[in-house]
Amino acid sequence: MRDHNKWPDPDPEMLATPQFEAVWQCIKSWDINVPAAYSGYCGATGNHVRAILDALANSDQKPSGSYAVPVAFLTGMLTGMFIMAVSILAGRG
Repeated sequence: MRDHNKWPDPDPEMLATPQFEAVWQCIKSWDINVPAAYSGYCGATGNHVRAILDALANSDQKPSGSYAVPVAFLTGMLTGMFIMAVSILAGRG
């Protein structure tokens, strides 16, 4: 069972943002494991997108300049790809 305080659903306003849609389009086919929120792997959900967007919004390493959105987006994507690669190499993917 998951703790909804640690793993909140996206709110309606968040669902309508281009940032939410961009992350969702990238991760919607992934199997993801978030041990702090639940056990095992599951298909990507809006909760995963919210967690990524919340983490980027709360990061101390804020990108600046004209590449602010692409850098933040790529940072999240590279993190997800690393997790997926580790899972595949560990025989879970």
